[in-house]
Amino acid sequence: MNKAIKFIKDNLLSILVSCGVIAFLLNVFFFVSIEITRSIGTLLFLAAFTERRKTWTIKQYQLKNKGLTPEDVSNIQFVKKWQETREKGMWRYCINDGGIILGAYLWLIISILLIATSIVKLQTLVDDPGNMFGFIGYNYIAGAIIGVIINRALWPYNERRFIRLTDPLLINH
Repeated sequence: MNKAIKFIKDNLLSILVSCGVIAFLLNVFFFVSIEITRSIGTLLFLAAFTERRKTWTIKQYQLKNKGLTPEDVSNIQFVKKWQETREKGMWRYCINDGGIILGAYLWLIISILLIATSIVKLQTLVDDPGNMFGFIGYNYIAGAIIGVIINRALWPYNERRFIRLTDPLLINH
């Protein structure tokens, strides 16, 4: 029983995200009450906020003990992550981080904007599953392309920041 409770506490955010996705799909395809989706969304928000607050409190305590500022920690994390990213190469960064990850976020934003502005009617998407899958596919491709372009544009900026933070011969501005 204790293992189950610990598992739920450790994975609460993932569990609520999964429940939210399931509730949304039930709402769209089987017209289950929207109240269930709203309730799960509220719980998801509260769980995410609580997790974020807990992480932030622990991080602040650790910073205080080490004498570091939040900017120092941000710079250290950036240097570690960018060192790994540089080793993989620019195009892998653009495809993985831009096309796949940022593309997924952009897909969601593009989809919501198209539906919210009534450019695409939700009823048209629900009437035929082919319409829904085509809508999702085209929007994801658009999001992935935009994500690759954004990450390609960010590469030189991140390179300059990395060099500025790691090169001891440069005077930090």
